[in-house]
Amino acid sequence: MIIPPKMKTKKDCGLTAMAFSLSTILDVPYEQVYEDLKAIMEYNDVDFDDNPAEHERVITEYLKAFPEKNLKYSLIEPIAEQLFTGKLANNKTILLVHHVPNYSPFLTLLFAMVNQHWCVLHSVHTESRQVVVWWLDGSIKSFPFDIFSKMLTYATPQCVYTISESPKPISNPWYSKLYSFIVNIILKIFRK
Repeated sequence: MIIPPKMKTKKDCGLTAMAFSLSTILDVPYEQVYEDLKAIMEYNDVDFDDNPAEHERVITEYLKAFPEKNLKYSLIEPIAEQLFTGKLANNKTILLVHHVPNYSPFLTLLFAMVNQHWCVLHSVHTESRQVVVWWLDGSIKSFPFDIFSKMLTYATPQCVYTISESPKPISNPWYSKLYSFIVNIILKIFRK
């Protein structure tokens, strides 16, 4: 039986998603994985360093301790084709969603860019057209395909990735890695 993941703070959804997936995949206690990832990430409950490229860096660094597993971080492309046909692995796929309020298009886009949440794929039901996710507040939520599609793609960054034995893993683009690098430098300066 899988215990639903629960965030420790209001902002650690990315760290929680990574720890939950890796602990499930590697069969390592969740608390241990969470603390290991937190140390690698140098996480300080700041949203800016919780981005796709930082996830790739942290997961890649953590997986060096498990070379025999041959696991890799890999972006999912194209997102809709992979997700809504049920091709993605449950508990191994992490998704960044944007909360989409009912405002004017400009305000909705602006709000969605700053109101985002990492979650983990629980299951996809193609017949009923529902995506079910571990919401990381300890609950499991279900969304219709059309609503979930908007949540994934309405704002940037758009990110769905998996941790698996991918023969050709897809990395984050250079500009995503540059953003993550700059944010990490700035955060290190302010932490001193």
